[in-house]
Amino acid sequence: MSSSLEGALDPPTKKLKTEEDRKVIGTHNGTFHCDEALAVFLLKRTKLYGNADVTRTREPAVLESCSIVVDVGGVYDEGKQRFDHHQRGFVEVFGHGFVTKLSSAGLVYKHFGKEIIANRLHTAPDDAKVETLWLKVYKEFIEAIDGIDNGVSQYPKDAKQLYRVRTDVSSRVGHLNPAWNEPFDSQTVDVSMFLQRSNTTKADVRAQARFLQASSLVGEEFLSRLDYYSNAWLPARNLVAEALKRRDVADASGKIIVFEQFLPWKEHLFDLETELQISDPSQPIYVLYPDESGNNWRVQAVPIAPDSFESRKALPEAWRGLRDNELSQVSGVDGGIFVHASGFIGAMAELGLTAFLISAGKEIHTWASPGYYPLLVLLCFEAAWTVLFAGAYILWVVDGAVHLLANVASSVIWLLLTSVLWGAAAGLMHSSRTSGSCPDRTSLSRFVPERVPSRPPYELSVSPSSRCRQTLTVEALGWTEFALCCLTLGATLVWLRTGWVKRGYVRDSRTYV
Repeated sequence: MSSSLEGALDPPTKKLKTEEDRKVIGTHNGTFHCDEALAVFLLKRTKLYGNADVTRTREPAVLESCSIVVDVGGVYDEGKQRFDHHQRGFVEVFGHGFVTKLSSAGLVYKHFGKEIIANRLHTAPDDAKVETLWLKVYKEFIEAIDGIDNGVSQYPKDAKQLYRVRTDVSSRVGHLNPAWNEPFDSQTVDVSMFLQRSNTTKADVRAQARFLQASSLVGEEFLSRLDYYSNAWLPARNLVAEALKRRDVADASGKIIVFEQFLPWKEHLFDLETELQISDPSQPIYVLYPDESGNNWRVQAVPIAPDSFESRKALPEAWRGLRDNELSQVSGVDGGIFVHASGFIGAMAELGLTAFLISAGKEIHTWASPGYYPLLVLLCFEAAWTVLFAGAYILWVVDGAVHLLANVASSVIWLLLTSVLWGAAAGLMHSSRTSGSCPDRTSLSRFVPERVPSRPPYELSVSPSSRCRQTLTVEALGWTEFALCCLTLGATLVWLRTGWVKRGYVRDSRTYV
């Protein structure tokens, strides 16, 4: 039994055709599937078959007369315009690293996809972005249809399926097939859409109407995906590349990327890391961007793969599931909004506070990492000057008994001050190693977006968080101590050099007179 669909998938206006130049797309009748429904839709978006009729049949003689045949006939031959994939020995794949065997949808897309994309974008087929979108749409949309139609599983056979998926486009197309006991309803089938022939039954008309509905469903979803990838996904690539290059503005270690707005970044980031050969030690672990309201900031952990639920470095366990004041108290950072229970995303009231939250959550395994340099420098200064001035005080004390009491007192004060500073620095260092520290730029507090093209998009202002204020305070005390030590040492050296003598004291003999 055969029937014909007269321009069922044509654009609203169709040129009149003579019998001689009329193109016909042939596919099988009976139960339809997503692959041939999409294949027909795609062909109707080409210049050659844009005005073609569609015939659904399995009769060889009728198929032989068709201009192009998809998903039936047992032949794959581009020259003859035959695109079936059911025959023995068929192993055609898309190439470019894809290994899934093609269905009729994949075959048509492989040979006509660039033309279809170029027509949609009103550009030339050899445009570089056409190639990018051609591969992207296959990966994200067409390949799944190929795999499902050919019975290719997404996971190893020995893996246990935890749940079933019946909301994918292939399943939705399959659900449009008439049920075995479904009555014909003339109110829901527009028979005027079809070319009626003497051997066309009501069941044929119903099946044709459902096939038209299925082809339209999957076709519109294809166009929707193509429009998204061309209008939103592809333009985001340049923005991700720029943010990746300037990531050291947010954090000296390059672990944080800041976007001025939300955009699709995951796949671009992984592609760019591969292109730029960014290795694991310097790969970003967090991404910051404004939320939908524009008033708060989101922090999202970079996954280990674009589609993975596992993060390179999730937010700290102690913060997960907390909100508002409780989050601020536990993290030590004001302005906390929430951290997801899995630790893959969180929100803060200000970008700067979010940056501190991120820094506090990092675990940098190199002990002398950039975030710890201020504390390390402080500890080194304290150790060096303590040893030096302890020796200087001892020499000063043994130089004359008259100054013994004063020098002992000053030595005690010096040692107490050093102990306090050492204790504070050691405590902060321990806290830094266990829960994170401020970035290398300890005055970092927020990033102010700049619209001036000649300047970096973010500048630093001074308003550190409580943790960073502690670090700054200890560091400032350390430098103050260093300055006082310099003055004391200078005075001591001058006193020793000049041989200053008080009444009743002879320096050289170290005795009273």
